[in-house]
Amino acid sequence: MISPSQKLIPHVVVRGLLSFLVLSVALIALASAASAPSGTSGVFGEVPPQLTQQFPGPQWQPPATPPGVGPPQSPPPTPSPLGIGFSGGMVPVRVLVNQPRNCLAIAPMNWIIYGATEKGNALDMATADGSMAAGYLVDGIPGQLAAAYRHVYGTPEMYIHNTLSLGGRVQVAYGQPMRDDAMGYTWLPFEVAEPGAPVEPAKGVLLYRVWSPLPGDPTGYIVVIRRAQAARSLWQTQGARALAVALSIRCTVQLQPTGRSDDDRAESTYNRQLGMEYAHDPTTGENYWVSPAADWQNVGPEGSGYYKRSGNDLRKLAPGRSPN
Repeated sequence: MISPSQKLIPHVVVRGLLSFLVLSVALIALASAASAPSGTSGVFGEVPPQLTQQFPGPQWQPPATPPGVGPPQSPPPTPSPLGIGFSGGMVPVRVLVNQPRNCLAIAPMNWIIYGATEKGNALDMATADGSMAAGYLVDGIPGQLAAAYRHVYGTPEMYIHNTLSLGGRVQVAYGQPMRDDAMGYTWLPFEVAEPGAPVEPAKGVLLYRVWSPLPGDPTGYIVVIRRAQAARSLWQTQGARALAVALSIRCTVQLQPTGRSDDDRAESTYNRQLGMEYAHDPTTGENYWVSPAADWQNVGPEGSGYYKRSGNDLRKLAPGRSPN
């Protein structure tokens, strides 16, 4: 039986994320898209976009701490280039682990893992009502495959477009890609709509990195994609949460072009831009998303910091994620 909430699920949100799994485990199905015409205006065709828009350099510097004064409050967020930010209000989050136990993510209580590959190179997540979703994919494309199916795998941008559009079956429009040279990611805003579906389109962003060539394969490449999206009407207010989930995904897979420390550094940097950070209860190990602007208390029972209410008491949280 379909619940009322399930009837409202924007199918394009869920179906779009399934493309990560479909393409990583079913290359033959994608190869059929090689005969499809190249992308129309607003989507990738044979020529990748020019990545001319750059991220601004950091503007904020921590002030000096006067003698006898505690550490300064966390820095104010650098405005996100996507125009989204964490709306504030302490949000409890939990660690989710996929069934093969080779991927994990941190998300609010209403998020679930609904798809994963056995080899741990892809993970798909969504809220229970399907209004938001996040995903991760790492894949290696041999040069021979890129040459044989040029319109599908010829460039990383073609691969990404075919992944997002389900081989051209879903309409995708892109915003201006932005390159973050410090972190190595390209941010690619998008909107995706399933033709004829009675639901609103989804809006989101892809963060991707490319390594080339493959060892022993001068024309092959590795692509890593993180994806966050929400129903279009929710993106401005809730998109930061979907992006934070996507940034938290970690997988253990043989094909690993970068170290975990790089992922942690990128997550920390981008979360600050979104106006959020992690804090945890040192007694229970529970983790929270907190906003320096909305949740920080300059005065509390144990000094300045983040506090959660426990019964009639306030309990001070420790910075960062729980080590347990």
